[in-house]
Amino acid sequence: MHTFRPTSTTLKKGALGLTLGVGLGELAVPLVYKLSKHLPRRWRKAIYRYSPSHNKGLGMTMITTGLFTRSPTMISAGIGLVASDVHSFMGKDKRMAKEWNLAIKGMPPISIERYDIPDWLPNAAKYKIIGEKFKEIIMDETYNKARRVWIPAGRDHPAVLVTARRIIKDYGLDGHNKVAVLQAIQHWIQHNINYCYDARFLDQFIHPYLTLIFGAGDCDDQTLLGVGLGEALGIEMKAKLISQYKDDPTRMNHVYAVGVIDGKDYPIETIFKGVPMGWEAPHVNSTTVNFY
Repeated sequence: MHTFRPTSTTLKKGALGLTLGVGLGELAVPLVYKLSKHLPRRWRKAIYRYSPSHNKGLGMTMITTGLFTRSPTMISAGIGLVASDVHSFMGKDKRMAKEWNLAIKGMPPISIERYDIPDWLPNAAKYKIIGEKFKEIIMDETYNKARRVWIPAGRDHPAVLVTARRIIKDYGLDGHNKVAVLQAIQHWIQHNINYCYDARFLDQFIHPYLTLIFGAGDCDDQTLLGVGLGEALGIEMKAKLISQYKDDPTRMNHVYAVGVIDGKDYPIETIFKGVPMGWEAPHVNSTTVNFY
């Protein structure tokens, strides 16, 4: 019976491939994130959607290709990529716990989004861009380039999930009563989040969990928080932009969260303190940001 005995050359090629695979998974991806900041926004957004947790598929492809081509370097590189993926997966819960611990200590990773929209764009195009940013913050993970970590979507972030469930507990609610849950979310934000302006000549969208930490935010920040809390408790949410300018009704100047229960809209205004659910500021025009 013939016994396979790897030669020193094979072992060297395997060790090289393993080193390359692990290096690609653990080092190259963060480097790509860092370099991609100079790319156009659409390319940058596509790159940020790639996560090291996707290395397994690439690794298995390399292993299969290596088997067919009898390349120990490629086989080992694929194993290294899979190992990098397993390492990332095992550390995911630990990383999320670390983010939450930093948050409650008041040392959050910075994830303040800003938008720069050309003035020459039609108002409809401007608010479409704003809607896309809203959906990205609430529905997608955000890559923090400064600290090279993924921040969970607004409706999935541990700080938002914990706060949402605390609201249910503190208000003594039955989660099946979604109308009462929306009322509690509105009341909680009205009494726990203060209003504050953004920097001069700069509009910013703050991730919901940062608004929880800061305890303050403008209308879009409080809207994102309300949407995140509602989504975290199983309520379909959307945002409503309104215009109060009679001479320019396509220019929006305020936004608030809206819950959808059994096909009916329930606005939750938080900027105007004390108003009941369903109250809306007088306006001459409006547009809706749907998250689905």
